[in-house]
Amino acid sequence: MIEGRVPIVPEKLFEQLKEGGRLVAVVGNGDLARAMLYRRNGSIGSFAAFDASVQQLPGIVAPKPGFVF
Repeated sequence: MIEGRVPIVPEKLFEQLKEGGRLVAVVGNGDLARAMLYRRNGSIGSFAAFDASVQQLPGIVAPKPGFVF
């Protein structure tokens, strides 16, 4: 469980999930974000559970967009 809102879930956390493992995170950029359940079943699947409002977790930032034409 990630104890705070994050703009994205770092790929390093998904790499640590064992087969059948689960990760819960509140993901979003604004005051209202989405609680997500991620599960590894060969690949990572996700399920949006509910809306939530929690404080931003410091230190995790969304990647800057690349070149846009």
